[in-house]
Amino acid sequence: NARSGHMLSELLKSGRPVIVAGCVTEYAHQVQILDAFRSIWLSHKNALLVLAPRHPEVSERMAKLKQILEEYALPFCFRTCIDDVSIADNVACLVLDTIGELCDFYAAATVAHVGVDHNILEPLGFGKPVTVPTGWDETYPSYPVYRLLHEQGGIIEASTPEELAANWLRLLDSAEAYTVAQGDVANVLKTVRGST
Repeated sequence: NARSGHMLSELLKSGRPVIVAGCVTEYAHQVQILDAFRSIWLSHKNALLVLAPRHPEVSERMAKLKQILEEYALPFCFRTCIDDVSIADNVACLVLDTIGELCDFYAAATVAHVGVDHNILEPLGFGKPVTVPTGWDETYPSYPVYRLLHEQGGIIEASTPEELAANWLRLLDSAEAYTVAQGDVANVLKTVRGST
């Protein structure tokens, strides 16, 4: 029932390594993600970054992101500019400038990255390895979940583009690199969801 059902189905069939970076608000964080991805793309030309910025309804923010992508010389497209079709092989970055589709794309991710102070449960619920930036705000409702999963080793924290790229490469190149005990993560998820 996904809005981009054909696109997601074809993406899964393609076997492309997919990094889905969701809820990325600040330009500095977007640049950090693009820095990390560009270093991976140089050696993994079939890799795809799905970048889901916050507030895609603000045209000025999307124009700024488009300018940044052009400066990085990464082949990209915006989801609102294409139909529900296969993503071209030469596209390195899909900007998910729609609302309500991020969870669907997390399901198709090889690795997920969640922006600071946002919901890490969605990709973890699909059993995806998750990276996050540092600097979470203790006053945000998302903080207790972040803290608990960080303490349990259920998420991977990276503070620089180099750290982020190194973790993504490790996870893309070897399924065994995701060493978090799934049973432990499942127990933590039950706790934070209020299950018994």
